[in-house]
Amino acid sequence: MKKAVRDLVLGMKDLPEKGGYWGLLLSKKGVPADLEPASASAIQSVNDRYILFAPSLQASNRGFGFVFGSVIGLAFLSMFVSVLTIYGLYNDAGFVVDRLIVLLILAILGAGFFGWAYVSLRTKVSPPVVLSKRLRRFYYWMNSKDGWISLPYDDVQPVNMVARMYSTAGGSTAYVLAMVDLVPGSRRIRWYLPLAVPHRSIETPERIWAFIRCYMDGAPEYLPPVEAQPAIDDPRADLARMDRFLFGSLVDENHRVVPGVFSKLYVGFVGGTMYWFERAGLWISRTAPRPQWPEEIAEEMALPVDSSAYKVRAPTPAQRLANENALPHMRRRWMVLGGISTIFVLTMFAVLGIPPWF
Repeated sequence: MKKAVRDLVLGMKDLPEKGGYWGLLLSKKGVPADLEPASASAIQSVNDRYILFAPSLQASNRGFGFVFGSVIGLAFLSMFVSVLTIYGLYNDAGFVVDRLIVLLILAILGAGFFGWAYVSLRTKVSPPVVLSKRLRRFYYWMNSKDGWISLPYDDVQPVNMVARMYSTAGGSTAYVLAMVDLVPGSRRIRWYLPLAVPHRSIETPERIWAFIRCYMDGAPEYLPPVEAQPAIDDPRADLARMDRFLFGSLVDENHRVVPGVFSKLYVGFVGGTMYWFERAGLWISRTAPRPQWPEEIAEEMALPVDSSAYKVRAPTPAQRLANENALPHMRRRWMVLGGISTIFVLTMFAVLGIPPWF
């Protein structure tokens, strides 16, 4: 199993037979009767043929790599040019080896950061995970090496995985719904597929799983309407998506920051730090190359969806305006946070790139 996959499951190579500190094993069979199903913003769209899950947070990482790599690469380029033009490679005694070594170091470091930015920009973007009702399989893109992975719905083991997260804003415990594919006849983990972003409530992943089970083997009338999600490929919806990605429950359904000192400080700090990384990540997710869907699922997804027994809750007026980038209070908030983030990003360049010229 890939190291990146092992890291996602806390370094475990084998899935325990019982729940514990790592998480909980969820029931695989039948339609649950003791837990109310909920999509909990984990589902982008649903119809009679398939579920399209909401995209993962990979855009944040790629946006960070592109912006940080570009800015720091420019800083090293500035230092390279300043050394070359101000000091040159010669003095009265002739050729200066020390300056050449400095230039080589700056060129290597700058090329490394520019390379990071390029890889973040041009690596294939993973499409959202799809669950086919007819084929009873999950489809997801692992990476360019492993390609598409197809997991049988009836054979995977669903888990409610504990995710302990730490940042400059503090630490927290959240829970992630994931599908674990085991090597036949053993508990060894072969593939690990997270289906939803982390949630603070331990019940939320189980409710999402209850929704999936009822979708696959139950009647549509027993399922609640799916929450309307901001469009994936519409740049006007970027700020609304960033509200959901970055702030979660700290921003209400009408995109207002909930009352409280903590929520305001958190939104201010995280938004002011991450604005350009998120905007770049969402732009990359629309413009970077994408792998073609496997033929069997591509045919299903190409068919028009004229009607569906599975309903989507209509967005509120505020949500509709937010998805069109026309909600005044959300635009004002992000204008302020974007200005703070601009100063933060430019400062990274200024600290490294400007001093050599003075």
